[in-house]
Amino acid sequence: MATFDREKFRQLRRQRKITIDDAALKAEVHRVTLSCWERGVRVPSGKNIRALAHALGVSVSNFSDLQEEEVSDANLSDLVKSWLAFADANDSKRDEQQNYFINYIKKQYTEFKQASLVIKAILSAMQSVFYVKDTELKYITANDAFRKIFALNPGYIVLGKIDEDFFTPKEAKENTELDRKVIYSGEPIVKLQGYMPGTRKKKMGMISKLPIFDADGKIAGLVSFVVDMTNEFRNEEDRKLLEATLAGSSDVVWLVSFSPKKKIIFVSDSVEKVYGYPKEKFEQDYDFWWNSCVYQDDKESLIDYKYPNDMKSWATRLSESGVSSELTRYRIIDSSGNVKWIEESMFIKKYLDIDCMCFIERDITERYQTGIMHKQMTELVDMLKGLTAESSEIIWIKTFNQGYLFLEGAVEKILSVPKKKLLNTPDLLMKRIHPDDLENVKNIYSNNTFPITLEYRVKNNTSVYTSISETVFKNDKYYFGIIKNDK
Repeated sequence: MATFDREKFRQLRRQRKITIDDAALKAEVHRVTLSCWERGVRVPSGKNIRALAHALGVSVSNFSDLQEEEVSDANLSDLVKSWLAFADANDSKRDEQQNYFINYIKKQYTEFKQASLVIKAILSAMQSVFYVKDTELKYITANDAFRKIFALNPGYIVLGKIDEDFFTPKEAKENTELDRKVIYSGEPIVKLQGYMPGTRKKKMGMISKLPIFDADGKIAGLVSFVVDMTNEFRNEEDRKLLEATLAGSSDVVWLVSFSPKKKIIFVSDSVEKVYGYPKEKFEQDYDFWWNSCVYQDDKESLIDYKYPNDMKSWATRLSESGVSSELTRYRIIDSSGNVKWIEESMFIKKYLDIDCMCFIERDITERYQTGIMHKQMTELVDMLKGLTAESSEIIWIKTFNQGYLFLEGAVEKILSVPKKKLLNTPDLLMKRIHPDDLENVKNIYSNNTFPITLEYRVKNNTSVYTSISETVFKNDKYYFGIIKNDK
C-alpha cells in the first residue's frame, strides 16, 4: 500500500495557500474525507494520493513513495495511436493515414455540430433561467433566459465567468454558497422557493440545482434552473388576503369561471355555516351545489347556473346591459334538511387573470320569515278590526316572553279585566285563574304540539269562577290565541 505523508501534504497545501475546501474540490473528494486524511484518521488510496498531488500542482513523490506514472501505448486512445503511427509511417502509408484523420475529424465535427444545435435549441426553448457550472463554479454555458434577466446580448459568452460577474455581491454570495453545497455534497436542491437572482427581489421563483456526474461517478459540475413563479406566488398571496378579509363575514362569496368550462375558483369558508357542508364538496364538484342544495321548485329560475353556455351569455348580457349586479332570491336545503332563503347579488369579476362570475350570498331566512309574518299579522289585524267589546270572542297575539302584541274583543266581558290593564300587566290573567287549573294553563306554552285547546276557570268581579275555552296556535315567532265563553 502506498504511503502518505500527511504532514508534508498539509505543509505544501498551506505554503501554496490552498484551502482544504479548494483542495478537496480539485481532488474531487469531500472536504470531510480530506480532513480525515490530514489528521491521520484515514489513509487515502494510491489513486486519491495522485489526485491530491494534481490538486496542489506538485509531484506525487513530494508526500508519498509513489512515482510519477509513465504514459504507455496501452493508455493512449486509438486516435493518438494513429497519430504516432502516422509520424513513423512512410509517404505512401501517410496518404492512407491522412484520409483516415480527415474523415475522422469530419465525422466528429458533424456530430459535435449536430449536438451543439440540439443543445442550443433546447436552451433557447427553455423559459426557465438555466446555466451549467464546472467544479470550480465557473460558468460553462447559460440560456437566453439567463442572459435576458441580466440584460446581456443574445450572443454573450458566459464561459469562464463567475457569479460576481453578474450578480450583486449579496446575491453572488448566496448563489455561490448554494452551488458549492451541491458540488461538495453531491445532493440536489429541488424546488427551493425564493427571489430570482438578478431581479432585485422583483420576481419569485422555484430554484433547483442538480449535480453532474462523469462516467466514473465523480462530480463534474452542476446544472441550475429557476422557474419564474411570480404570478403564481402573487396569486396565492391574493387568495390568502381574500380569505383573511372574508374570514369574519357571514356572507358566502363564490368566484366561478365560465369559459372554457365551469369551475369554482374560490369559495369562502362561510359556505360551511350556511350550507352545512365542507367547502371541499363544492370545490371538487361544481354540480354538487345544484344537485344537493338548490330547492327543487326554484331550479327553473336558476337554469343559467347549470349550463356553461347559458352562463357565458348571462355574464355577457349583464355586461352589455350596464347593470353592475343582479339580485336573485331562491331557496336551498342545508345538510340538516332545513330550507333556507338566499339573497344573492352577482357581477363580472377578473380574478387571477381569469374572467369570473362573482356571487355574494346572504342567508335571509329570518328576515324573509319575519316579513311573511308581518304580512300575515297585518292581514289578521285588518280582518279583526271589526271585533268590539260586545263580541263573543277574544283574539290575541303574544311574543314568546308572553308580552301582548295584539288584544281585541270581549276582554272585560269574558275575563273581567280591563283591556288596557291586561296589556300593561300580562300576568294579571294568571292571578284570576282557579288554583286547580293554573298548572295546566302554565304548561300549555311548553307543549310541543299545537294547536292546543284548554278549558279552565277564571274569577269574575264577583269572585265567581266562569268556565272559558282557549285555543292556542304557535309558529316560529309568536303565539296566537282565541278565547271563548265555555257554555
